[in-house]
Amino acid sequence: MIDARGNDRGLFIQTGLDHPGIPRIYLLKTHGLIKMAVVEYFPGMTLGENVRKGLIFRDCETVDGMSRRITQIMSELCGILDYIHSKNLRSPVLHLDIHPDNLIWHRGRLRLIDFGNARYGYEGAERTVPRVCRGFAAPELYEGGDICEASDIYSAGRVMLYLLGCAAAYFDWEGDMRCEMLLDVALECVRRDVRKRPQSAAELMYRIREGRRAEKAGLGNTAG
Repeated sequence: MIDARGNDRGLFIQTGLDHPGIPRIYLLKTHGLIKMAVVEYFPGMTLGENVRKGLIFRDCETVDGMSRRITQIMSELCGILDYIHSKNLRSPVLHLDIHPDNLIWHRGRLRLIDFGNARYGYEGAERTVPRVCRGFAAPELYEGGDICEASDIYSAGRVMLYLLGCAAAYFDWEGDMRCEMLLDVALECVRRDVRKRPQSAAELMYRIREGRRAEKAGLGNTAG
């Protein structure tokens, strides 16, 4: 139940989305000053809660297992972003609020929640984002720059850096090419210059997978 006078743009945008990684909006109806939304329930804890409770890497016994877990999480996130950014939708959607507490991780599946900051792609020039999560939001969201798909890619890179940083508490992975590859890709995502980031979720996932293939072939870059 929400105040009907409030901003319900995110709920309206969600009604047009159909992806297993995004909560469905079953009903959105206004009664006087109250708006009622019936939203699909996703079980599990947020990614942030999983990390804070020490659960995210608990069953990963090796560095390889840890890097696989991060790759799995990022693959799930890229799949969701590839969908919402898709030109096959009536209008591509920018989420603009991706951070560990807006991601639910449960039994190997990732779900993206809270579309309160979301914008349609054609609104990219509208540079008013009411609230951002500093540390995960792309700088253009609070500095008045152009907003685009790469703004969500920046946040995805910050999530990957967050996971790598947390993994350091479990594993000594310094110099391990699997993690160095993930670190290199994450650092590409968080470049201040939008044009130097991966330009799509598909490109981001391709770089992660290519890095793993190179690692398996013994050709990965082990430089810091």
